[in-house]
Amino acid sequence: MTKPAPSALISFLNGVIAAPDSPIAFADLFDFELLQTKIALHYCNVDQDIVYDNGSGAGPLVYSSQGPMIDGLKCKSTIGLNVDRQQVTISARQTDIINGAAFLAALAAGAFDGCSITRTRVFMTALGQAPIGG
Repeated sequence: MTKPAPSALISFLNGVIAAPDSPIAFADLFDFELLQTKIALHYCNVDQDIVYDNGSGAGPLVYSSQGPMIDGLKCKSTIGLNVDRQQVTISARQTDIINGAAFLAALAAGAFDGCSITRTRVFMTALGQAPIGG
C-alpha cells in the first residue's frame, strides 16, 4: 500500500532531479506491531536513530538503529486465486532484546506470529537531519 507523499518531499525530490549533485540520504523505517502482546517495535536500517511521525497518532517515534538488522520487505502480488508473498530478512544479535527476551528466542517462541510490519522510506538532506515532510 502506498500513501501520498507530503508536498515538501515532492518539492525536495523535484529539486534533486533538477540538480543531480544535491545532497540526499534515505532510510527505511520498520514498524512491527506484535499481535499477541500489542508491543510496537520501531527500527531503522541506518547507523543512527531517526525521529519520525508515522501518522499512527502516537506523535514522533524514535526508530532505533540498535536493534536487529532488517532487509527487504519484498512483496510479490498476484491476481486470482494465488497467494501474495512477502519476504523480510532479519539478522538479530544475542544482545537484541524484546520484552526481556532475546530477539531470536522471542521469534522462536512465536512472539511474531501474526505480526504486522510496515516499511516507510524517508528522505533527508543528510543522515542526522530530520526527515523531509515528516
